Amino acid sequence: MKSISKIQPLIIGLVLSLNCFGQQTFEFLYDDNGNREHRNIIPLHAKSTASLDSSANIEFKEMLGEMEINLFPNPTRGEINIEFKNLPGDQTTLINVYDFLGSLLKSTNNLSSTITIDLSELPSATYVIEIIAGNKRTEWKVIKE
Repeated sequence: MKSISKIQPLIIGLVLSLNCFGQQTFEFLYDDNGNREHRNIIPLHAKSTASLDSSANIEFKEMLGEMEINLFPNPTRGEINIEFKNLPGDQTTLINVYDFLGSLLKSTNNLSSTITIDLSELPSATYVIEIIAGNKRTEWKVIKE
């Protein structure tokens, strides 16, 4: 039991260092049965002294069936914009925001082609945005500065 208590701080330190320095964005595509079909790994570039500001329009795109999803800016200082192209007029999208522990922080149904999610009241951290459109689902990692 004592050996586990000696190893535990080492494991926690390793996990935290990977979370801080190994930032990557993962995008997943699922089939109609909920099985993951595809995973895109997008490494995030290290910040320079010029740094990224929230006016920099860094945009991530993904196809979800016939629909194209654009999410920007990422990282953000407050608001995340999500645009849907080719969204069927009668189809709603469910958008959930989770912290890294899996707690649901925000949830909204969207019928329009553009939505803005305000993260300004949340602390600086990495969050997961889940988008469900019909029977398709995708997840995005978003960094709040």
